[in-house]
Amino acid sequence: MLKGIEVNDDTLLLDEIHEVGPGGNYIGTKQTLKRFREFWFPGLLDRKIRPQWLEAGGTTLGQRLNAKVKKLLENHQPKPLDPAKKQHLQVTIAKI
Repeated sequence: MLKGIEVNDDTLLLDEIHEVGPGGNYIGTKQTLKRFREFWFPGLLDRKIRPQWLEAGGTTLGQRLNAKVKKLLENHQPKPLDPAKKQHLQVTIAKI
């Protein structure tokens, strides 16, 4: 999710949307099967067998999530806001 999602004619898959239709299911379509790994990476899921999991610390998913969030909060450096957008926000806020 951090890298964003590319949106273009190739990724919109409008033909597939029309083919599946309202209330349809995309799980079994060729394009979904082809592309789902591009967006889903189970980095926090631990698939080790129990002895290996215990040897590696035996952390729960909640513990791994908590550690990841803390690391992100400690290390995240937001990009500076574009000066024009910053000014627009300041003007908008001043009107409130």
